[in-house]
Amino acid sequence: MGKEAKSSGDVVETKEEQPKGKSKGMGLVNKGSNAVVTLILIYASMVANTFRGILWPKFPDIDPNTHGFITKHNNIFRDGDTLRAKLWIGTTAWPSKKPPLADVNFTYDWDEFKAVSTKFNVNVTQAQLNKGQNVFLSVEVFHEQSRRTVRAKGGLVKQMKKPDVQKVQVAGAVNMPRRQRAKFWQED
Repeated sequence: MGKEAKSSGDVVETKEEQPKGKSKGMGLVNKGSNAVVTLILIYASMVANTFRGILWPKFPDIDPNTHGFITKHNNIFRDGDTLRAKLWIGTTAWPSKKPPLADVNFTYDWDEFKAVSTKFNVNVTQAQLNKGQNVFLSVEVFHEQSRRTVRAKGGLVKQMKKPDVQKVQVAGAVNMPRRQRAKFWQED
């Protein structure tokens, strides 16, 4: 509302006229389009958050023994703790009926750890290799203060897939392997 002043000091209020081109209906359309744009942006942020959750999921870290959450970045091994390591080599990991080949007690120290070295001979026969049997090195470390056991195993024989050899039909030779084909075309 505008105000006009008269010479005698009285203030008289006058109404400002609305421009003739605008109506109340157009104001509602403008507000509605702003609301739609805002809702689209909110929906896009929800979709982006879902997509981020798919790309980088968060798994609950629950201990299978205690059914409680595992505290992160917490090492249960402290400097000076006593550990006991057992070592087996065999066709199965951690054989229960076979005594360990090595049973070593040592003290955990991050900075001044002293390694223990023991040599063993392992024989793998051609029959075992043909059957695909592997020989496993398995280790079990027992932490006396927390009464927890950590296990690890690894194969001593690397498993490899047989390479594919393609058979090629060449004039004058029947079913030659592809590797020998280059020798066939070489000149002496």
